[in-house]
Formats: sequence, C-alpha cells, structure tokens
Amino acid sequence: MKRIALLLIIICGLTIDSKAQQDGIGIGLILGYPATGISAKVFTGSHAFDAAAAWSLNNEGGYFLAWADYLVHNYSISSSLPWYLGVGGFVGFGRTAGIGARVPLGITYLFDGPFDIFVEIAHALEILPTLDLNINSGIGFRYYIR
Repeated sequence: MKRIALLLIIICGLTIDSKAQQDGIGIGLILGYPATGISAKVFTGSHAFDAAAAWSLNNEGGYFLAWADYLVHNYSISSSLPWYLGVGGFVGFGRTAGIGARVPLGITYLFDGPFDIFVEIAHALEILPTLDLNINSGIGFRYYIR
C-alpha cells in the first residue's frame, strides 16, 4: 500500500506540466460516501486547494464533516481531463467528534466554460476518537466564479 502511494506521488511529480484550468473559485455539490454537501476549489497553477462541508444521515442523529485538501493535478491524459492526488485533513461532529487525515485520488473534467465535474476516492485515516482507516468517495460538479 505504501509503495503504491509513493509510486503515484512520484509519477504525478514527474509528469506535471501547466495546462488548462478553471479561474476563480469553484463552488458546487459533492454527492458521496460518507456525506453529501457543498464543495469549493481554487486552482493555483497545476495545484489546487479544495474543501467541503457535508452532512451524513447514515449515523444516528446525523454527522457533520468538513475537509480540506491540497491537490496536485497531472495533465498527461488531456489538458481538460487531469487526474489528481492530494493530502488533507478532516473533522467530524455528531454523537462523537473525529479528526483525521485524507489522501484523495480523483479525475476532473474541465469544461471550456466555468464548470467542472469530478470523481474521487480518498483514504481517510481517523486519528481521534479511535484509530480507523476508511475509504471515502464522491462525485460532483462546480461552477467557477471569476
């Protein structure tokens, strides 16, 4: 598992070149597991910052999650279809509070207009209240405000 993650990071770093991206702040929706909510993203060259605030009704009484990630995009497939790898963190509040780290891997389609759609999976290592490894996933879209 560690070897695969290291290999992905090395490949991503070696093949990055600056291509198409969206300008401004992207705001949209993410639908997924474990939560569905609002997503935001800002590009800085081939890198980006993204964040989400989401609510899960799977747990008794509901559960609020917020996360933020630093992403590195790779345009080797196409200038409008970069895949990305990142690192970030999350916090959650419900019957218990949780905190942990995330490693998202995904692909984004950048439209000619101010839109994108994306699909991602993320390994999530919950540190508190107990040590636990989970897989998160999501699909979504964003509109970029310039």
